[in-house]
Amino acid sequence: MSNGLAVRHIRNLEEFEALRNQWNLLLEGHQRKTAFLTWEWLSAWWKHYPENRELWLITVWVGEALVGAAPLMKTCIWKHGLWFRLLQSLGAPNCDESDFLVQNGDSQIAKALCDYLYSQRAQWDAIELNEFESKISLWRLIQDYFVNTGYVIQASPNYHYHIPIQNSWEAYWKKLSKNLRHNIERRLRRSRANHQVEFRHVKGQALGWDDFETLFHVSEKGNFPEKYKSSQERNFHRELLHRMRDHDWIEISFLCLDGQAIAFEYGFNLDGRFEDWRAGFDLDHSELAGGTLLLYYLLKHVHSDGHYDLDFLRGEYDFKEKWLPERREFVELRIVHPRRLFARLALIWLPNFWHWLRDKMNEARNCFSMNSGIQIRQTNGDDSFANLKDQWNHLLSESPNQSAFLSWEWLYSWWQIYGEQKSLYLVTAWRDLELAGIAPFMLEKRDKFGIGLRVLTSLGTPQSDVGGFIYRMDDSEVVASLFDYLSENQSEWDILELNEFLQSSFERSAMKQKLMHDHSSVTDEIKQHYYIPLEGTWESYQRSLPKKFRYNLGRAVRLAEEIGPVECKHYTGEYLDRDVIQTIVQINRFSHYPRLYGLPMEQTFLNTLAQQMGHSHSFGAYLLFVNKQPVAYEYGFHYNGRFEDWRAGFDTRLASNISIGKALAMMVIQACYGQQIREIDFLRGDEPYKLEWKPAAREYVNTRIFNTRGISAFAAYQWLVKVKPRIRQFRFRK
Repeated sequence: MSNGLAVRHIRNLEEFEALRNQWNLLLEGHQRKTAFLTWEWLSAWWKHYPENRELWLITVWVGEALVGAAPLMKTCIWKHGLWFRLLQSLGAPNCDESDFLVQNGDSQIAKALCDYLYSQRAQWDAIELNEFESKISLWRLIQDYFVNTGYVIQASPNYHYHIPIQNSWEAYWKKLSKNLRHNIERRLRRSRANHQVEFRHVKGQALGWDDFETLFHVSEKGNFPEKYKSSQERNFHRELLHRMRDHDWIEISFLCLDGQAIAFEYGFNLDGRFEDWRAGFDLDHSELAGGTLLLYYLLKHVHSDGHYDLDFLRGEYDFKEKWLPERREFVELRIVHPRRLFARLALIWLPNFWHWLRDKMNEARNCFSMNSGIQIRQTNGDDSFANLKDQWNHLLSESPNQSAFLSWEWLYSWWQIYGEQKSLYLVTAWRDLELAGIAPFMLEKRDKFGIGLRVLTSLGTPQSDVGGFIYRMDDSEVVASLFDYLSENQSEWDILELNEFLQSSFERSAMKQKLMHDHSSVTDEIKQHYYIPLEGTWESYQRSLPKKFRYNLGRAVRLAEEIGPVECKHYTGEYLDRDVIQTIVQINRFSHYPRLYGLPMEQTFLNTLAQQMGHSHSFGAYLLFVNKQPVAYEYGFHYNGRFEDWRAGFDTRLASNISIGKALAMMVIQACYGQQIREIDFLRGDEPYKLEWKPAAREYVNTRIFNTRGISAFAAYQWLVKVKPRIRQFRFRK
């Protein structure tokens, strides 16, 4: 080749292994070093993942000096039902950055690489260059070269988030949102109150295989338990450790509770830039948000340890935006031979068609929104949820569905504690920039009889006792807009669940009527919610109860008084603190349901509710003391003139003939009469004890709507549920 440049095609691992020193010397001249272009990372990856691939490592030499390299591999791809031969970046899909390495950015060397690829065009149908940074890579030169030779080109941009370390940690911390800082500080206090919290950062010679074993163990309890299960994957990371440890490139951070790791961050540090490659956390401790806390500690560490950048690498996830990152644009460049129709169809035409179709559907949806004067937004980020607080509660105060379970405080608290394994799906309707409607949902994955299903269900399920949409009275236009959005986006879910909707509610009947035309099946499960209208006086209500029941109530109090003084205390506002919550938990340990607060997240949820709802005195608890010892509890919500009696329990170690739970219920009802409460709602459950209080009843419904596009959801919930008990019955008879 002219200009003294010689091209060599490296095809096997042995030749690649011999390039170590010259490769990394060439990388030193690159504008920004990345672990994914080092000889150590690429050769380790190829050593363990060569199956069904050919090494296409194109190198350019001047004498015995390596001056250019294109790290590629060739594979046969099956996409959209079509086979074709593809050259792609070496390490895909595991590498988060790639590029051609060219000494001093010399265009002649880059052209020599392109000339060789073009000369070998009979051996490939398309080239896919993954994760080339748009500002510093050679992708434009490569694009122009192949455009001039008549090839079809498509460049698709994406963004990598990163945090430049420019100021002190204190200055950066103050820039973060108040809500994020509050949540982190609250979780830190909670963690430190119950555990010994430790941030452990390991690198260099101190890093050993036992640290990777710890990482694998945490991952097995996380969202992707299969990630490191294969021996192939583990051997790859063992190879990385062996090749990189002497350079001090690999760094792993752990968040430990009482000496046990519950979260990890794993990445590479090349010259002060930390590439945050992989992370995970133990779902058993999800209520503590271990991933967020570890990232807090890691950012604090890089601010004090001489780093100049923390790079989140690829993936545009909501959690990254919370930390106020900047963006770098990257490009995926596809180069397709003009005569290879299969490759052109799979890589260019079909993706473009689906993109066009999606845009047209969005345009149609936006046209509807503009014509009706209503704009529909879907919120899936915590910060956006947090910012809705004031408008949310104002709208709720004007809604026909008024319940503490639909308040921002209850749902946001629930989401912070239980939302780790789910996707937030808040659909909001806006009219003239004013919040006019809310459909609070979440998207979760369920496995039913081995069938994986996407279920769009009411936010707060299963803890919430009341569901519904939030909108102004008789605003049917807003309700219809929310329904239309859910119906038009049915490709995102297999089942839509409306849990604990009032049978007579406008939105439930309207939605069922509308969606029955579009969906194969709608099923209803009707439930009774019992409530006591507090009319007249406590004395008149007491006289209306059956004589025998009144006698038993009085007898329960007398028997309790024989043990010691009996006192009922009401706690709300600032008086409903952690000590009261802990007393409830202690009583419950000896109740009929001792496991109710067995998980730390249940206790954390109660404490969070007390903090969020305490200022408005809407969360209240009643404790019954006998001989100064707490023996029973009852707590719920004072909301819109109603007391929603959510949970209750009593110490079963007392004599069973005392009926201490009923004695407390009597005192709670009497107290509500004195507080001008107009109704006590027993909420879900048709337990017999509720009927003794002569309640009225309201019908609530759980509605399940099945998507017509798949029969699997309907089969799992309708056919297999009926077949399973018959199989059990048959086995029992046999």
